[in-house]
Amino acid sequence: MARSQQDYADLQAERDRIAATVRANEALKRSLNQLAGDRQLDALLGYVVREALQLLQGACAQVFLFDAVSNTMTSSIGVDREGNVLAAPGLTQGTPMEQPFPANITKAWERVINHRGSLYFDIEQENLAR
Repeated sequence: MARSQQDYADLQAERDRIAATVRANEALKRSLNQLAGDRQLDALLGYVVREALQLLQGACAQVFLFDAVSNTMTSSIGVDREGNVLAAPGLTQGTPMEQPFPANITKAWERVINHRGSLYFDIEQENLAR
């Protein structure tokens, strides 16, 4: 009996992975369709970020653009808790991060540039300053 329970658990885990892949592919398809129809970077970023928030079940997000020449980060669009896309500087308006800032001011930057693929940061659970 134990073997069939393990088989069931393995099968369920595989179904969950397939469902997650299907959701990610659907989000990517919607983003590509949006890209084909909208050439405005802010509009596209807003759409992609909202899709990512939905996929990750996130609350809000801020996009930063990296300038390799000056090694600075600049606030771009943000998406608030209601899903509204906020034009630059997005959620950083009224904070020091509203202005361009050095990219290497935190250890988090090392994590960002050395990581390939998606990077999810849960501000309530993680401390990137470690």
